[in-house]
Amino acid sequence: MGAFGKTGKLFRKFVIAQKEITVKDYLADMFATIVPRFQGQGGRRARCLFAFDLGGPDGGKWTVFIKDTVCKITTTIEGKPTVTLEFNEAKDYVDFILGKIDAQSILAAGKAAAKGDINMMASKWPILFENTKTHGRQRPGTGTPRAQKDHIGEPEVFNRSHHGQVPQGAER
Repeated sequence: MGAFGKTGKLFRKFVIAQKEITVKDYLADMFATIVPRFQGQGGRRARCLFAFDLGGPDGGKWTVFIKDTVCKITTTIEGKPTVTLEFNEAKDYVDFILGKIDAQSILAAGKAAAKGDINMMASKWPILFENTKTHGRQRPGTGTPRAQKDHIGEPEVFNRSHHGQVPQGAER
């Protein structure tokens, strides 16, 4: 028995370390899942534009267009958005999504602003988009689902945890 006990240490399971995802990669991935998660039946007779204006070196601009049962996304802000979420730093938006910063704190600090009909976004987003936890999309190269938590916290109307990974540079 002694020989087997010692040899077991020689064959430890090798696990590849997962690279931390950057804020920019996190946002690109999050916005890439919006169209696949769209539930067209919930969008009947819906006409809305959700704009995201995230500043800083990792930020960007996105517009989610919903018209009836069609959803598309652009990497610019176009048209007259129904709701616009603006964050000075994309990192703050990711922290907000992950639940590390609450809406009142970030708004009071002047780091973010919400323009337009935010109540419409809060009521429509959960109906229009499938929860990422149940969506079942896989993280590239890991074989594990993207969502590890229940809610992705995108402006409290998205699901709270898009990834099990914390973006590099986001507060822990």
